[in-house]
Amino acid sequence: MRKNYRCVIMALSSVFLLVFAGIPVGAEQPAIDLNDLNNLALLEEQGLENINDLSTIADKDAKTKHVTLVDPLPDEDVLLIPNFDNDGNVGMYDPQDGTYLGLFIPNNTLFYSPRCAMAGPDGNIYISDQVRNAIYVFDRQGNYLYTYADASDGLNNIRGIDFRDNHLFVTSGDDYVAEFDAPHHRLADFINDGSDPFDILFLDDGKALLSDIYSTTDNVRLYNADGTLNTILFNVTFPMQIQNDPLGPGAFLNAGWFADQVTDFDIDGTIHQTTYWDQVRGVFRLGNGNLLVTSSVGVTEIEPGTGIVIETENAGINAQFIELVSGGPGPEYGAIAGIVTNTSANPISGVTVEALDTDPLISDVTDEYGAYTLADIPVGTYDVSFTHVNYIDTVVVGIPVYLGVTTTLDVVMESVLPIPTLTEWGMIIQALLLLAAGTVAVIRRYKTVMSAKTN
Repeated sequence: MRKNYRCVIMALSSVFLLVFAGIPVGAEQPAIDLNDLNNLALLEEQGLENINDLSTIADKDAKTKHVTLVDPLPDEDVLLIPNFDNDGNVGMYDPQDGTYLGLFIPNNTLFYSPRCAMAGPDGNIYISDQVRNAIYVFDRQGNYLYTYADASDGLNNIRGIDFRDNHLFVTSGDDYVAEFDAPHHRLADFINDGSDPFDILFLDDGKALLSDIYSTTDNVRLYNADGTLNTILFNVTFPMQIQNDPLGPGAFLNAGWFADQVTDFDIDGTIHQTTYWDQVRGVFRLGNGNLLVTSSVGVTEIEPGTGIVIETENAGINAQFIELVSGGPGPEYGAIAGIVTNTSANPISGVTVEALDTDPLISDVTDEYGAYTLADIPVGTYDVSFTHVNYIDTVVVGIPVYLGVTTTLDVVMESVLPIPTLTEWGMIIQALLLLAAGTVAVIRRYKTVMSAKTN
């Protein structure tokens, strides 16, 4: 439960807003319900906009999930900003001046509350959805590929994400930072120390900055590369996104939602500048030196320090985190690899493995360890065949190939009876003749015995 001191701050902020708007404080105004303000923080923690949203999640799940392409990612650098509204979408913005460039992924029932959209090491776009408790993966054309992780992996109330090498780290309102090294393969938690993580940003040395919204101890903190706490850098109420700041006076930026401020700071906790903006969620330093900020009312370019509005880039949307995606087409191929064994778990060498329907045909032959790799396969779904003279032909259908990803496919093959040689055929015939002769002898002996008994 969020502390009521935040509600008091919100109430006082409302009074100041009335004064600045020219409305006498003594004039009759609607009563301010502290419980409603407290609920506002609780909803934000859960990724919801209205308490009634809880009853509509199931209705949205019942809708058909589809993706309609609007615009692929350009070859130039671009900013991606998710929007909670209308089933959720992801917009594109110019990293130089914040200009809105259009939708990358349009309104879609696959989403409920997309919080962060960022590029992975494979060039694909990974999108965290706080209420769906899922990480969705899209290619750079805006096509849905697969779900990297979800509630089946124990995820709940997820928020910001980041990569370190090829591992994905996911912050959660259940007080942990989960670590994955492959789709649906969760490792031990990177952080699980009682903090309430909202975002994580990895540094070049493997350390990580974390925004912690736990109760009255809200702060931005630094963790070592092994996930142990290094130090608390500074306190700020309800910190959200943490972002690099290569152009600013400090090296990093933090968006403090309940604090209504952007903090520009260094790794030692030194605060160089504070810029106030109402309920800011995401922040990015534009190439022109201004700040691009997001909130429940849209995306805005503001002047650092003063908070003066330079330009409203996209009004009326419920904007979330801001992430820079580097330009370029990204990878267009993936791979399939694995081990082929027999029913005794021994590797089989010399197995011909083919990705059917590829032109030219992509194939490989297993080595002494039974290993194979089908490389440079265009993204899609394929049937894979396994053939060997001493084993039953095997075909595995519907194997997906993702951009820049190697899909693991291990196969067990059953042996077939070998074809006898001429010598072996002779031995078989001889054995059959002996068996037949023995059978005749037994029958004759049986008849003789029965005849003797009859007499």
